[in-house]
Formats: sequence, structure tokens, C-alpha cells
Amino acid sequence: MQTNFKKIIRNVYLYTFSAVGMIIFLIGGISLINVFLKTYVFPLEHYSEYYYSSCSDPYILKETPEFDVEACETSQEEERATQDSDARKRDLAEGLAAIICGTPIWLYHWKVIQKSKNIEE
Repeated sequence: MQTNFKKIIRNVYLYTFSAVGMIIFLIGGISLINVFLKTYVFPLEHYSEYYYSSCSDPYILKETPEFDVEACETSQEEERATQDSDARKRDLAEGLAAIICGTPIWLYHWKVIQKSKNIEE
């Protein structure tokens, strides 16, 4: 009876961690596919969705007559490009980290399960 209980607990542990590793791996893969699609297949004007332009703010235009709207828009466009690049790098790093962490967890526990099945047969 005691050995059956230990075997059940061991199997629950192995299958749980194998599933967790596989889920982490899949999330990383989905993240990488998302970055690829956003960058190459469906490129938007900007990688990030929400931006606010303060260049055409009526309060700024009224208070500072020497305000250069064109220069402001150019600098904001450069800042958006930098932010988009940083967001892509961050998403890419997160996806790769998930794959690098999830793969060994999944494969190790899955191989242990397969070995124990081969021994039982």
C-alpha cells in the first residue's frame, strides 16, 4: 500500500512538472511568433499601440509662440522608434527565456516518465 501511494505521488509530480515545463515552452514560442508576426507579417505604424502626441496640444501652442511643432513631432517619432525597438527586444528576450527555461524542465521530467514506463513493461 505504501509503495503504491509513493508511486502515485511520484507520477503526479512528474506529470505536473512535465506539463508546467511544456506550458512555459509553449508560451515562449507563442511570444516569439507574436513578435515575428508584429514585426514582419503585420507591421503596424508603431509596435506599441498607444501614443500621445503633445506637439499639437493647444495649451502648449498658445503659451509658447516660438514652439516648433515639426521639430517636436520629429523628436517624438524618434522616441517612438526607440521605444518600439526596446519593446521588440524585451518581448523577444521574454520569449527566449521562457523557451530556455521551459524546455529542460519539460524534457527532463518527460524522459523520467518514459524511463519508468519502460522499466514497468
